[in-house]
Amino acid sequence: MVLTAQDLRAAGIDIPLFVGGAALTRKFTATRIAPEYPGATIYAKDAMDGLDLANRLFGATTREALLAFVGEQQASLRAGDEARRRRGRSRRAAIGALTVSRTVPVPRPPDLELHVLRDVPLTHVYPYLNLQMLLGKHLGLKGSVSRLLEEGDLKTVELRAMVQALQDEAAAGGLIRADGLYRFYEANASGNRLFLSRGRARGRPLRLPAPAGGRACFVSPTTCATWTPASATVSPSSP
Repeated sequence: MVLTAQDLRAAGIDIPLFVGGAALTRKFTATRIAPEYPGATIYAKDAMDGLDLANRLFGATTREALLAFVGEQQASLRAGDEARRRRGRSRRAAIGALTVSRTVPVPRPPDLELHVLRDVPLTHVYPYLNLQMLLGKHLGLKGSVSRLLEEGDLKTVELRAMVQALQDEAAAGGLIRADGLYRFYEANASGNRLFLSRGRARGRPLRLPAPAGGRACFVSPTTCATWTPASATVSPSSP
C-alpha cells in the first residue's frame, strides 16, 4: 500500500484514500502510508467500519469533524512512533557503550556433542509458549495478556481456559509430537566478531559479524547465536 500511495501521488491523485483489512493496522497507516499520500488517508478495520466512515466522510455535517479527528489521531500515532524510535536508539547507544568483562569465569559445558531429543513431553514445552503472541496476535485479544489475566478479565480467562483445554487434549491424545536438539559450541571473539568452533566437524569456524550498536540472530543449520556488543548467547535452532 505504501507503493500504491506513492503511485497515486505521482499521478496527481489526492482524493480520500481508504485502506484497511487484516493486512494493515491503524499505526502502519499513520506512520507509513499517510506520509506518502497528499490526500486524507483513512483506516477502516473492516467493511462495516469502512461503510460508516464513508458515510461520515460524505456527510455535509460530519466530513470536517472526521477529517480533523483522523488527522489528529495519525499525528499522535506518528509522534508516539518517533518517540519509541528515539528510545530505541538511546538504548542501542547505551548497549554499544558497554564493555565485555574478561574476568568472569567461562562455564565449561558437559560436552560438545549433538543431543537429539525425541517425543519431548508437551507439558515440558507448554510453559515456554508466548501467551502474548498466541492470545494477542493469533487469537485477536487486545491488550497485555499478562495484565488482563492478573486482573481477572473474563474474556481473557475464558480464552486461556479454552487454550489450556486444547493443550490437555493434544497431550493426552498424542495429537502433537515435539522433537528438538541442542549442542554447545566453543566460541571466541575478535573485536565485534564472534567465532564458533565446529568442534569435530570439518570446515572453517563460523564467523558472525555483530551489527553496529544493535542485536541480531545469526542462524546456521543447527545453531542460533544472539549477539549484542555486550554479550553473546549461543543456542540450538529447531530441527
